[in-house]
Amino acid sequence: MRSAIGIRLREERERLELTQAAFAELGGASKRSQIEWEKGAATPNAEFLAFVAEHGVDVLYVLTGARQQTDQAGRKLELLNQAWVALEEHYQRTGRAPSPTKKRQAAEALYQLSLERGGLQGNQDMVAILASMAA
Repeated sequence: MRSAIGIRLREERERLELTQAAFAELGGASKRSQIEWEKGAATPNAEFLAFVAEHGVDVLYVLTGARQQTDQAGRKLELLNQAWVALEEHYQRTGRAPSPTKKRQAAEALYQLSLERGGLQGNQDMVAILASMAA
């Protein structure tokens, strides 16, 4: 178990293109600790893992070998779908029909907005503005 965690910890460090010293520093640990963890001689504690998670480390993968990206990808797909549906509803209400390119650009802008704000709830004014810009 320790060696598997160490291997995955090293894989995450390499994925982020960090040295052992730099990676250890992210979590407030020493390079020596990082070396020991990667060798499987010891395991990092929860505090270290919480700190490195804030810097993009997939801690679920480190501990279990299962990637967390599925949930993130699913959430992004959901936000993109919300943006597209909001635009479609707006265009149906207003009777406008922009070109496919302009509709895609508006959907991309709404998607970026939804990423920043965690969704489109309460942003109908922004939907209308972006939709009218694309028309």
